[in-house]
Amino acid sequence: MGNKLILFLIGAFSVIAIATVCGLTIPAQHFGAPCQLCECFVTYTDRDVNQFTQPYQVLNASFAYEATEDRCLAHCMNEEQCRLVVYGYVGGRDVFACEFYRESAVRMPLYTPFTNIYIKRTSECKKKALGYEALETADADARTSQRKMRYLRLYQKFNFFGFG
Repeated sequence: MGNKLILFLIGAFSVIAIATVCGLTIPAQHFGAPCQLCECFVTYTDRDVNQFTQPYQVLNASFAYEATEDRCLAHCMNEEQCRLVVYGYVGGRDVFACEFYRESAVRMPLYTPFTNIYIKRTSECKKKALGYEALETADADARTSQRKMRYLRLYQKFNFFGFG
């Protein structure tokens, strides 16, 4: 057991040393490439808009795994009526939800792991949303409210691991 632990620690330090020597930086909050447009938005991590607020557009489901966080944010920056983006990701940077809202007021947000709310900043952003491939969007449907209701039902169940 002790030898395995020592080998693991040596391996971990080797990876960090190689990354440091090569000039690679390990991002603190992102799995892949760091988000370029996130500084143009106010971010609420692990949150989703409440069930009473519905999006006006969502990402087309057939393109859900091709979109990135930056592409969703660039789409919102390029649209005049977009005030808020809900971006949910699973593993790496593959998106499973990218929803666009006209309202920017966040009242009673839902706790939703791996989903973030991005609100457009009122000041002009210095970064431009040029060079990002356009997203295929569709009008909002019942999938958004079904996903939110699923989380609300989950919150009502007793959590045996919820101490304190």
